[in-house]
Amino acid sequence: MPSKVIDTRGGPVGLTIFYPLCHPLVDAVSDEVNGYFLEHWGFENERSRRKFVAAGFPRVTCLYFPRALDDRIHYACRLLTILFLIDGGLHPLYYLSSKHKLTVV
Repeated sequence: MPSKVIDTRGGPVGLTIFYPLCHPLVDAVSDEVNGYFLEHWGFENERSRRKFVAAGFPRVTCLYFPRALDDRIHYACRLLTILFLIDGGLHPLYYLSSKHKLTVV
């Protein structure tokens, strides 16, 4: 029987027979991982820091791996978060290389 489901940001998704699973430590892990990157990553300004937190990378990871072991979920969150952060930094290198006909290895 379809039921109303609330998404991870609190808004209604609609009627569905599927129920989202999220790791039970999502809030604690999100706070820990966001805090780590806010302290150690060189964000340009306060706006970029807020944008990073709003992106919710640790929360998404907890949705990807709802049954991960409690002592390992934060590693997955950190790994996927750093991949997203590094990917954002690599795009200018790609554009530079394509503009100057260089190959990025």
